[in-house]
Amino acid sequence: DVHLRNASGFDVLRGVKQAPELKDTRVLMSSGMDFSAECLAQGADGFILKPYMPDELIRKIHEMVSG
Repeated sequence: DVHLRNASGFDVLRGVKQAPELKDTRVLMSSGMDFSAECLAQGADGFILKPYMPDELIRKIHEMVSG
């Protein structure tokens, strides 16, 4: 999530992308506000706008892992 209680999702994203041992980890960000451009620009592999239906989440994850 972009907005976390004690941190920023952008900080977590940055940490994942900078850690060599996590280089193959895919990151899907989400928020109730459209931060898609910012998330993708900072290295997220995908973005999903809340609220979303479970089938939409599954489709998005499938897109990320298959392409």
